[in-house]
Amino acid sequence: MDDLVKAIVTTYNSDTAAAIALRAATPGGMWLGAAPQTITGTYIVLVPVGSAVDHTMGTTNHAFTVDGTIQFSVCDPSNMVTAATAASKLITLYEDSLLTCDNHRVLYARRVNNGVPMRDPDGGGYWMMVDFRYIIGNKQIEEGG
Repeated sequence: MDDLVKAIVTTYNSDTAAAIALRAATPGGMWLGAAPQTITGTYIVLVPVGSAVDHTMGTTNHAFTVDGTIQFSVCDPSNMVTAATAASKLITLYEDSLLTCDNHRVLYARRVNNGVPMRDPDGGGYWMMVDFRYIIGNKQIEEGG
């Protein structure tokens, strides 16, 4: 999953129109696991939720796929509309995106939900949780390695 998380962050920082639009909508940036409490603008927290590995035996480099979920939380300290707008830009960037990984190949990248709106009763912030299911495979096997 580390390779996938790296590819997600690289895509977020890329020069594509969709990435530029998402970064403009999330000036607080993208964070793994948790964001600093000092952020004032809209931001993204991504959390790998878990993964299952499926192996195919009998080759020199055992082929495998990893089926996992990444949870994106698009957060805004004061405005749900801003969070929802940024979440739609996130979906545009990552839905069906075959991300470039160093050691794996993304075989599947689909949104699992349309975004679950949440409000923090203590801090007053808002967020949209959008989950993506990813299936990645062993790049070496698929390229004849």
